[in-house]
Amino acid sequence: MTRGRKVPPVAALPQRTLRQPREVSVVSSEELRAAREQQRLTLGQFADLTGRDKGHLSRVERGERAITPALVRDYERVLNTSFAPSIVAMPDGPVRAVGVPDRTLSTGEAVSALIDWSAETDRDTPGQAAAVSDLAEAVAEWATRTSGTVNRRELLTRLSTVFAVAAASPMLTQRVLDLASSASTDTGARHPAGVALIADNLMRCRQQADVLGPSASLPAVAAQQQILSEFLSASGADNSTLAVFAEANQLMGWLLFNLGDYRSAQHYYEEARAAAHEAHDMELVTYVLCAMSHLATWQGRPRVGIDHAVAAAQWASRTSSAPARGYAADVMVRAFVADRDASSARRALDQEHTALASISADQPPTRWWYFYDESFALGTETEYALGFGFTEQADRAAKKTLRLADPSNVHNYAFSLLLQSEVLIQAGEIAGAAQLIGDVAGFGPSSPRAQQRISGLRKSLAPWADHSSVRELDERLRTTAP
Repeated sequence: MTRGRKVPPVAALPQRTLRQPREVSVVSSEELRAAREQQRLTLGQFADLTGRDKGHLSRVERGERAITPALVRDYERVLNTSFAPSIVAMPDGPVRAVGVPDRTLSTGEAVSALIDWSAETDRDTPGQAAAVSDLAEAVAEWATRTSGTVNRRELLTRLSTVFAVAAASPMLTQRVLDLASSASTDTGARHPAGVALIADNLMRCRQQADVLGPSASLPAVAAQQQILSEFLSASGADNSTLAVFAEANQLMGWLLFNLGDYRSAQHYYEEARAAAHEAHDMELVTYVLCAMSHLATWQGRPRVGIDHAVAAAQWASRTSSAPARGYAADVMVRAFVADRDASSARRALDQEHTALASISADQPPTRWWYFYDESFALGTETEYALGFGFTEQADRAAKKTLRLADPSNVHNYAFSLLLQSEVLIQAGEIAGAAQLIGDVAGFGPSSPRAQQRISGLRKSLAPWADHSSVRELDERLRTTAP
């Protein structure tokens, strides 16, 4: 296990210079149409000047399609104009949201606006905390005006967590670094305080990554992991520090998995497994082994995924954690589906249902199981049914997944929508499938793994390449490409 030394460089670790914006721009469809008509351009003429599809532009201006930052830039360039920001600073008070269209905003639009801001935010100095707080209030006011399928309370809760982490991470990291620097001389008080601080922040980083994507959390998590390594080197290996060290390594592996750096993800998962075993934390061992199974199955190695899942189930059986037993069965289902073993997948699915039924609201699960619920399990049932051609079961499970899903967990919600699109493809409902794929592509906090899934689904639409909805999807994929 790595202690007191730096691990090999991670290829996927993002390197970028950020700057502080003063505004967040959300342009309405009415503003786009009015600006075009003011220049006396028809939709056809404007489409020729931008190289975009006329039909897609028409739907955008009717408020039926999401407005991407790239599209706004095209309007500004061709029309030689600029659009007033939807969020502006007021002279004597907090910022206010204005100019938001009075119509249903999709989760994708909400997240895209947030991503536009976060990608340009300077969080390097504690002085930015006030700016983050002001922006959080503005986005909260804006988000409360949404309706329809967006779970507004959950979305606002998740957004507040994102802003809290964005504001606190630099200060938190420095504070823990200060604690680490004196760990060898004053471990009695400083070391436990630093470990507790990191444990809390890791959970917030998980939720931040759910909304903003893996790159948003990776640098902060890497810093916490290295600090824990220094603690272990300076102070020795106590079980509580080892457990948080294992959790940090598991989270590093998960983020890198979603960024497509599978080799580095495997390295951190191995570190996490070793530390969890050394900490004698059987539930955490289960969690890490489940992550390793998921990685192997995704890489096309289902037999390795089965090995890890079986080991996870064995360790889970030695705990009192129903989520641990359920999730071990969950990754086992996916591995058996990938290995084309229908009977074993069915047995594992039954085991998962049994574990889910035994989860009690009176016994809150360990923090890292926050994502695991009935909706998540139904997504796996959808994969099972799709894998073995049970179209009606897949359709029922996918629809129920979306009804129960938390849209503020953008990562899981996106993959649920992509599962629904696969169900629609199998049913021959090409327009609906193309619409969902395009919606996910426009969410904003994407990752290479999500892009890989989108690309695979687009390939499955090849027989319908001339279908108008598929052509429109291609246009949306082009405009939202990283």
